[in-house]
This record gives sequence, structure tokens and C-alpha cells, in this order.
Amino acid sequence: MPRTSGALLLRVTDQRLGLVRPLDGTPVWEVQRAWVTRVERRPRTQLMARFRLHFADGSWLAFLTMRRTIEQFRELIG
Repeated sequence: MPRTSGALLLRVTDQRLGLVRPLDGTPVWEVQRAWVTRVERRPRTQLMARFRLHFADGSWLAFLTMRRTIEQFRELIG
């Protein structure tokens, strides 16, 4: 993962999952969506939700998002 400053947006398409800059949509990092094996909800704070994306090679990445959007995201990824 490249170093970043500030928040990035998670972009999900039918083929890829990646992080983009919020103002211009410039890709910062991406993987094939098929590499994601599951989404795991983690303990959360009151307004924010934490989750991990698990990949086919056994690695994972942790993310933080607004609590109300995590279920919709989980349904999208599967």
C-alpha cells in the first residue's frame, strides 16, 4: 500500500476494488475483486464501523467507515 495523507475512498466495480483520491478519483491502489474472499465486521465505535477485507492469499486490510454504510458494503462484496 502506498503512503497516503488524509482519507481515501474505496471504489468497488464488478472487476476491481481499490482506493482513490476523493477529489479527482485518481487510483492509489487496486486489486482484482475476485481476490477478496470475505468482509469481516470488527468491533466499532458509536459512529464509525471497522471492517477487514480478507484476500485469497491470506492477507487482509482494515478499513474504517461510517457505521450506517457497512451493511450495504458487505452485501455488495459478499
